[in-house]
Amino acid sequence: MYLKVNGTKVPIEVKTSFMDKVKSFRFKLNEVEAALCFPNKRRINTYFYCLSFDIIMTDKDNIILNIFESTRTEERYKGDKNVYYTYVFPSGVASFYEVGDKLDIVKTKKEKNNS
Repeated sequence: MYLKVNGTKVPIEVKTSFMDKVKSFRFKLNEVEAALCFPNKRRINTYFYCLSFDIIMTDKDNIILNIFESTRTEERYKGDKNVYYTYVFPSGVASFYEVGDKLDIVKTKKEKNNS
């Protein structure tokens, strides 16, 4: 799946296993081009994140409930009780959105066939 923003596509990787969630973007020293999606998660920490990221939390319909831009390392972020998806985007993506907007998440053909 990917996010359509400002005429570009940002690929999104869904992380559901415990080890994938723990590993995420920790200890990454190079710029990342993809984003991460954590379903059913309303809290996230940036311990050992070496880069700055944008965190967007949405409900099940991808309506934005919380935005945290250019997050710092060693911080904790908690969303509203209605948060279902937590997205971690490369820094700068959140500047195109406000609380209440809907993320334009598009599933690929392969993902549509699996669901």
